[in-house]
Amino acid sequence: MVAILGQIGCRDSANAFRPALYHGDQRVRKETIHALVKIGGKDAESMIIELIEDADPAIVLHAIMSLGLLKSDAAVQLLIQIIEKSDFSPGKSR
Repeated sequence: MVAILGQIGCRDSANAFRPALYHGDQRVRKETIHALVKIGGKDAESMIIELIEDADPAIVLHAIMSLGLLKSDAAVQLLIQIIEKSDFSPGKSR
């Protein structure tokens, strides 16, 4: 379902993806991020930004790459702060 809605690209549906972003299966979460990138927009961008604080390092890296694909201006300062930390480890509490 998430993949189909991502293909359609309806920005009005972005908030409906929120539960899937926190699904127990990492594959569902990654596919949801992928769909949000396809949809784009501020809602999708802000939901992906939230995942930078996730406990799963694979999700954090996927979120960071996705923000790059979105060319997210809103994430620039946060990403700079991450890079400046010498002890950066995805999923680590910030």
